[in-house]
Amino acid sequence: MVGVVEVVTPLDRMDRARLEVSAERGRARRAAHLAARHEQLATAGPVQLRDLHQRAAAANRETERRHLAAEGIQASHLARLRASAWDATRQPSASDTPSPLFSDRLAIATDRDALEPSARRDRGDDADPAPDALAAELRTAIDRGQLRVEYQPIVSLSDRQMIGVEALVRWQHPRLGLLQPDQFLALAEEIGVITRLDQAVLAEATSEAARWLRATPDPPFVSVNITAGHLQDSGLVREIATLLGETGLPASHLHLEIVEGAVVRPYGPSLATLDDLVRLGVTVAIDDFGTGYSNLSYLRRLPVKTIKVDRSFVADICPPGGGPDPAGAEILVAIITLSHALGLTVTVEGVETAAQAEWLRSIGADSAQGWHFGRPVGMKAIRATIGAGRGTG
Repeated sequence: MVGVVEVVTPLDRMDRARLEVSAERGRARRAAHLAARHEQLATAGPVQLRDLHQRAAAANRETERRHLAAEGIQASHLARLRASAWDATRQPSASDTPSPLFSDRLAIATDRDALEPSARRDRGDDADPAPDALAAELRTAIDRGQLRVEYQPIVSLSDRQMIGVEALVRWQHPRLGLLQPDQFLALAEEIGVITRLDQAVLAEATSEAARWLRATPDPPFVSVNITAGHLQDSGLVREIATLLGETGLPASHLHLEIVEGAVVRPYGPSLATLDDLVRLGVTVAIDDFGTGYSNLSYLRRLPVKTIKVDRSFVADICPPGGGPDPAGAEILVAIITLSHALGLTVTVEGVETAAQAEWLRSIGADSAQGWHFGRPVGMKAIRATIGAGRGTG
């Protein structure tokens, strides 16, 4: 049998390069936001923690510089691809005139504004902020079944048992391959399809978790990310109640992760929605803790059970191949101690080595998630893991 050879065109390479530029820019902005928050706390926060916040701010500024440099490298690569594609169209050829579709894609790929939608907004243009091929494809990706949900274990550090699984969305792009969330979620928000994306992942994850419940007597919970916009949707509670009823999944087996910025002020419609979800029996977790307002005091007024510490804490404080930084470690120890005092459990993301896992256990973290315990996998692989027993790491 003759194998099928995948053809990757120069325009495909440009699309992927554009995604990489956007992803690196997003990572840099995230690090800058975290650094700014630590800089604020270094001057206005508790006196005993100010030195620690200064160190954390410096570490995140370095992370920001690293991602900005990576963005520059990717942008240079993209510029070379654009120039090559543009020159190719000017070379005499015996082939027919390029098709309108090719010409349209080339125009998009060589248009800097298509890479940087903010440039049009800065000029005051009223056009769609992301009128490019990727935006158009993302709008139809859900209906075409191109979204893929993968599952990553969440493991108890006390006994190394898998207690939960986080559902993570991917985009199986027909030309560019498997795209990671940071390559398309910002675009989904920009073009207004993020809630539909949330809904698709919720439906898939609750259905899959219900299957685990039928297959094993003690399955892990499933944890699903809810974006700030979806949290503001007045129909969210009804939507989740309907999904639980249709799938037969008990509410106690569903955890919802929200970022800090979604509930900065502990009042208003978001808090009411969280209260209703908790009354339904769903567990609420604060995701990526440490990348937003990092304010534990407001958590006591929220119906939150778990905080998930962002992977940047582990990467900066206890990098793979090195021991923990004593000063930085104090910040994480303080977060864990204060969280426990508030009755919250702590999950740490981004754990890549056994040494990191053991250190986190020693300072009191309850659970962890990361490549050391398992990479995100498809539904067949996670079913096999659950069916074989939940020990890991």
